[in-house]
Amino acid sequence: MNLVATSAPPGPLTDMDPPALRDIPQNAFVTPLTCVQRASRRWMAAHGGSGDDRPGIDVNRFLNLLLNRRERCAALMRLVLIGPPGVGKGTQAAVLSERLGVPHISTGDLFREHVARRTPLGRDAQRYLDTGELVPDHVTAGMVRDRLAHPDARHGFLLDGFPRTLPQARELAAVLGAAGSALDAVLEFTAPEEVVVARLLGRGRPDDTEDVIRHRQRVYRQQTAPLLAHYSAILLTVDAVGPVEDITARALAVLPDAERRAG
Repeated sequence: MNLVATSAPPGPLTDMDPPALRDIPQNAFVTPLTCVQRASRRWMAAHGGSGDDRPGIDVNRFLNLLLNRRERCAALMRLVLIGPPGVGKGTQAAVLSERLGVPHISTGDLFREHVARRTPLGRDAQRYLDTGELVPDHVTAGMVRDRLAHPDARHGFLLDGFPRTLPQARELAAVLGAAGSALDAVLEFTAPEEVVVARLLGRGRPDDTEDVIRHRQRVYRQQTAPLLAHYSAILLTVDAVGPVEDITARALAVLPDAERRAG
């Protein structure tokens, strides 16, 4: 099958076009053709055919619409962001969310929202927080599962703060697997410890002493090492030293690697 886009605009969307295409909003950000090819394969696989044997579906038209209308192919990516305290992961999550057109899902925000709304999950979490205990993985996973079911996360998301451990990674895999999907990539933002220590000390918070900061860095490395090994096949590393826009550019530059790995 020829998957090369034509130069002529293919015209407006019609009811004959895949719903997966109609659901993707327009944006100026487009990843390479491999991403577009994968988008079509995902839809075809979900609907029982390769494209050649399904009447009424023109895969070339599907690809042309994506490319010529500059559709948000990147929104079909499901990403997890990982990085030590002070690396600037939250800042990058917000910027990448806007650039890719996918929701930034922070577990910290989820906790605050559920607790404030007094949802069943929020009340469960509050009981553990009140006693100083760690909130169990199944409670956090429940909040993530609920958030990923929202329409805006249907085609992609940036998960920030979950998973942190191997059990949480397995919980996430189960949540995505139940929906017939999986992670596309894990972005690990890295910086030398001296850099992140200096950043955190520069915030001037009373509880951010150098000893406390370095202890948190050690705990992060200990907790994250098994997680990075678990995700090694889809792990992409981003140098998080430098201006925000430079780091964002590096992150966007490595995303096609996830598409090449996926084939």
